[in-house]
Amino acid sequence: MHAAFGGLPRRLEQQSARPVSAPGSARKRQCRLAGTLALLALAGQLPAASGLRAQTHDRTISQYYHTTWTPRNGAPTNVRALAQTADGFLWLGTTAGLYRFDGIRFELYAPPRPQSLPGFGVSSLYALPDGGLWVGYYYVGGLSLIRGDSVTNFGTAEGVPPGSIYFITRDESGAVWAGATGGLARLDGGVWRRVGSDEGFTGNGASGVLLDRAGRLWVASDSGLFLRSASGGIAAERHTP
Repeated sequence: MHAAFGGLPRRLEQQSARPVSAPGSARKRQCRLAGTLALLALAGQLPAASGLRAQTHDRTISQYYHTTWTPRNGAPTNVRALAQTADGFLWLGTTAGLYRFDGIRFELYAPPRPQSLPGFGVSSLYALPDGGLWVGYYYVGGLSLIRGDSVTNFGTAEGVPPGSIYFITRDESGAVWAGATGGLARLDGGVWRRVGSDEGFTGNGASGVLLDRAGRLWVASDSGLFLRSASGGIAAERHTP
């Protein structure tokens, strides 16, 4: 059953780093990363993070342990996206490439040859519960799915909307969505399919997304705000700003 949308009122400098090596202990990485996420968010470098859950609210910020990483410590600049995979690695999408952090070192990710990523500028990341990582790109557009040593790339020929990928998310049914300069798409049976007016989405592009507590998917577009109900039923009539 297709999802239906309806609108609501408006509202580096490249750092030198050696390629990623074999992973170590996931538990050790997760321990070393404790406190890192809060620091990066406070630094104002991260517009969004996927696969991360809020900590308890019984502590003040001064009660957390803080560590700072700068380019002098090998940290990349121009961080645009952040995600943590199930193995404990922290992934950073930057304008100069995809980096992986184990709590000690930042490493520029390079897939095993002859595989390659379609671009350097990473605009969005989403970590899957099974350990996979979706990567979206600026300008060249397209998506990559990283699973272990395997990299699968998806472009317009595979149904991905053209242009920069603004977001990647997953709804409660497990479906993966991607928004780009050129539209909105959903991964359906392993194939990316464009979401258009036949499903109630009439925006030219999809620039933002939110999955709310009720399981509804909100999508921001140049022509308004669209809503897909958790049941996939028909939503309210769209209103332009």
